[in-house]
Amino acid sequence: MQAKIYTEQVYNYPRHVDKPTHRHVYVLSDGTARTCEAVLLSVLCQFTDVSVSVHKVANIRNLDQLREVVEDAATNQGIVVFSFVTPQLVEAIYSQSIYYAVPTIDVLGHVFTRVENLLKVSPMGVPGLLRPVHDEYFRRIDSIDFAVKHDDGLGLSTIGEADVVLLGVSRSSKTPLSIYLSYRGIRAANVPIIAGQQLPKEVMDLPREKIVGLVIDHERLVVVRRNRFKGQAFVPPDYVDQKNVSEEITYASGIFKRLGCNQVDVTSRSIEEAATDIMNLMRIRAQV
Repeated sequence: MQAKIYTEQVYNYPRHVDKPTHRHVYVLSDGTARTCEAVLLSVLCQFTDVSVSVHKVANIRNLDQLREVVEDAATNQGIVVFSFVTPQLVEAIYSQSIYYAVPTIDVLGHVFTRVENLLKVSPMGVPGLLRPVHDEYFRRIDSIDFAVKHDDGLGLSTIGEADVVLLGVSRSSKTPLSIYLSYRGIRAANVPIIAGQQLPKEVMDLPREKIVGLVIDHERLVVVRRNRFKGQAFVPPDYVDQKNVSEEITYASGIFKRLGCNQVDVTSRSIEEAATDIMNLMRIRAQV
């Protein structure tokens, strides 16, 4: 894989002078270079009156790539900060830095040595092992943020970016399911169905395979709604009236049929069980 040199990013920390000293720092890694860059920026902010161009170079795999970067650093009188886990690259960077007279800083070297001595086990030396963890983490954070911004009919302008859109009457577990799915890295939105009101156009325009209707027994729904107001002095009578609740569910059922969307029964089921059904539907859809 070819090393990727990103456009340099300039960081200025002038506090006492108009034109601070400017230096070039090259961040090298056989992985994403995120760790190395984060350490460098944490250190740089402690220095005053400096301006630094940070050149991030990731996915270094061979000596030619390494030599090219060190030569460039020498031309700019730069400093090389690296985080290699591949032993051959660690040896090469030291020899290249001596040849080109470029100062180098090994971000992980001391940590690796110390941990190796404590564990009595040699490191694997495989680059990129942390990347899947990082990618999964950021995908989950993005999904959670999406679910919050698209809860209960919010964010209609971007609802088309959802992986799944849950429809259901009030207290049919729309929000808990959306949040649970978001923790699994799924972009979930939910929209309430209100008797007598049409669904927003943005929802009607969605591909039907993205929509899941949440079905619940009316007697169970009355119990859930009553528990919602347990201990409170006032309970909206229409909200827990058996006849009204039954009509709401019938109205929602009619919408699901008109849409031709998938449906999941959430009556007396845990969030995990209902979410599993939804994810299974998504897997089936992905295979079609």
